[in-house]
Amino acid sequence: MPLLQPLTRSLPQLSRFAVTGALLGATDLSLFTALAWLGVAIEWANIAGLMVGYGLGLVLHHSFTFRCETPLNRAAAQKYLLIFCLSLMLGSGVFSGLIALSFIPLTAKLGAMVAVAVSNFTLGRRFVFDL
Repeated sequence: MPLLQPLTRSLPQLSRFAVTGALLGATDLSLFTALAWLGVAIEWANIAGLMVGYGLGLVLHHSFTFRCETPLNRAAAQKYLLIFCLSLMLGSGVFSGLIALSFIPLTAKLGAMVAVAVSNFTLGRRFVFDL
């Protein structure tokens, strides 16, 4: 039973992370699709979707996912920005790698989103929101 305690404590956060992530993912994917449809290069459409998603993500993860009781402050925003930069590189790298492997852009985008979600939960929980 002691081995399951960290998991059961994390389960509500993980559930809220999934809800928030679904909203952020839908926002990111919608913007990506719209920009690509409008003729924007898929690499730039990918970056634009990520940027909007992460800006919204800072607020939603702070207030809803991790339910921080302290006000959102500069230190947390700076840490989140660092994670954003790392995630932007990770997401863009996975996206570009999958495109190079001849994945269709939508599939490559979804693969990049999964990689970013895993890193964001882990880094956000431990590094930004100190839980």
